Amino acid sequence: MTKKLKAITLTETVVYIAIFSIFMVILIQFFLSVQVNQDKVYKELELEMNQIFISNHLEETLGHSSVFNSESNSFFNKQETLEYKILNGDLILEKDGVVTSLVNSKAVAQSISFEPIWAQEGIASAVKINVSLRHSGNERVTRDFSNLIKLAIHEE
Repeated sequence: MTKKLKAITLTETVVYIAIFSIFMVILIQFFLSVQVNQDKVYKELELEMNQIFISNHLEETLGHSSVFNSESNSFFNKQETLEYKILNGDLILEKDGVVTSLVNSKAVAQSISFEPIWAQEGIASAVKINVSLRHSGNERVTRDFSNLIKLAIHEE
């Protein structure tokens, strides 16, 4: 009695390799898309952390201000003068001559604008502050936000 050995033919082997290759290409594409999305989410999270820091700073610092000067975009209280501006993509606070950065190296400040809300002629009761940030590593990742700051005293 002779036993016939069953073997895999060359055609079957090529079909198995092709199916395995297609599966591996799909798997690699999936992992690459997850990596790209994870990178974008991470950059958006970094901008969100900058937004939270800036928003908290504005509320804590400017809530004690009594006067807003719309010509110089400055806030005043009894002790100090606060001025916000953008210098080389950095949102800075100038407080009585001392300059402080409000964004980390991952964020670039694109714009800051102030819209006073007038209680009466020449006296602002609140200021709406609009800020636009973008990520330094990907200019398509941006974040725009606004803060409404009620001034402590409404007289000049």
